[in-house]
Amino acid sequence: MSFLTVLMMMAGSYGTSAGLTIEALCIIAGPPFTLVAGIALLFHKPWARLYLMALLFAVIAFNGYRIISGSSPSSTHSSADGVVNTRFGSPAQYSVPVIAVCIGLLLLLFSRGIRSEFGISTRTGLAALCGSKKWRVGHHGRDTMYHEEEIGGEWQRIDISG
Repeated sequence: MSFLTVLMMMAGSYGTSAGLTIEALCIIAGPPFTLVAGIALLFHKPWARLYLMALLFAVIAFNGYRIISGSSPSSTHSSADGVVNTRFGSPAQYSVPVIAVCIGLLLLLFSRGIRSEFGISTRTGLAALCGSKKWRVGHHGRDTMYHEEEIGGEWQRIDISG
């Protein structure tokens, strides 16, 4: 048996006439790309983190679908020449531990420390909403506040008195 035959069998393909399915693409291209992304994670490449998050979301969605779909029923049918064919059902596939591990890894990838290692902004508040990198607020005395923002290399101030 050739290597490609084994890959097609793992992907559930009935031969080359079936075309390139998504399963075959995942089996053939997935492992080498995941290896390259794993190496890129060591060098803190942001695209590798995004790939890993997409892969974890896909694993969660796939396993969630398998849990929701439940077991497949047995079926019997007769072919054109009268041969009775029976397809046995499979039990439900419960992969709750896999989903739990993927959710834990996603929470880790979304944590502030990991985001800062990959150079992703961890700013919160007004600066994160408006996208401005250069702003500051302050006050004069007890009743006057100000907001300053750098626009075109020059600081613009708005005084707020109350």
